[in-house]
Amino acid sequence: MMKKSVTIFLSLLFFYTQASLAQNSKSYYPAFSWKTVPVAFHFGKSEGLLTADEARFVASKSNFICLEKGHAIKQFGSTEKGIEAEALQLKKINPNMKVIFYWNTLLDYEMYDAHNDYQLQPNWWLKNKEGETDLKKGTTLKRYDLSNPAVRNWWTDVAKKAVIEGNSDGVFMDAF
Repeated sequence: MMKKSVTIFLSLLFFYTQASLAQNSKSYYPAFSWKTVPVAFHFGKSEGLLTADEARFVASKSNFICLEKGHAIKQFGSTEKGIEAEALQLKKINPNMKVIFYWNTLLDYEMYDAHNDYQLQPNWWLKNKEGETDLKKGTTLKRYDLSNPAVRNWWTDVAKKAVIEGNSDGVFMDAF
C-alpha cells in the first residue's frame, strides 16, 4: 500500500510540476490554463489526412496533438510525409497548435522513410546472444541497437528533421 501511495504522490507531483511550467510557458509549449480541462489528442489515421471537418474539430478542441506512426501513409507513402502534411493542415486552422511527431526509440517500423536507411545497415540491428537479429516477439520488427553511436545519431537526426526542418513541435519517444 505504501508503494502505491508513493507512486500516486510522485505522479501527481510530476503532473503538477508540468502544468505549472506550462502556465509560465514560452511559445514552444501549448497554451495551458486550469480554467478548463486540458484536452490532448493522440491518434493516427492511415487512410489519409483528416477531413476538413475532422481537422476543424481537432483544432477547435485542443492545441496539442501527437500523430501516430502510419498517419496518412496511404495518401503520402510514409509517416514522415503524412505527419508533416497534417501538421501544416492543423496549424493553418489553429496557428497555436502543437504537433508531436511519433518516433519509436526501439522498433523499426516499415512505414517510415527512415526505415529504408536502417535496412541498409545490418550492423545497426540489435542481435541476441546467438548473434541473430533480435526481433520483437511474434513479429518481423527489428530492434535498434542503441549501444551503437551511429544508430543514436541516425535516430536523433530523424527526430531533429521532423522538428527543425518540418512543422512538428516535439517528438513522442515511444518505448524509451
